[in-house]
Amino acid sequence: VDRRGWISIRGAQFTRSKFRNIMVSRRKRLGTFPVLIRGDHRAKHEDIRAVMDICTEIGIWRINFAAIKEKKT
Repeated sequence: VDRRGWISIRGAQFTRSKFRNIMVSRRKRLGTFPVLIRGDHRAKHEDIRAVMDICTEIGIWRINFAAIKEKKT
């Protein structure tokens, strides 16, 4: 999740609605699977929470988190 609230999967950016559709489709195909949520250091908590809510809403409970550290110059 970046600072603008965009959700990315392997470099492709999605709105919350499109992300939800993708996750529902994957859930139907694969069953449950783990999700790693990485947030840009400037990502808002509400945007991270939205991704968590989408996942739990569709039955994905194995959620892990990572933070992207800003590179020092």
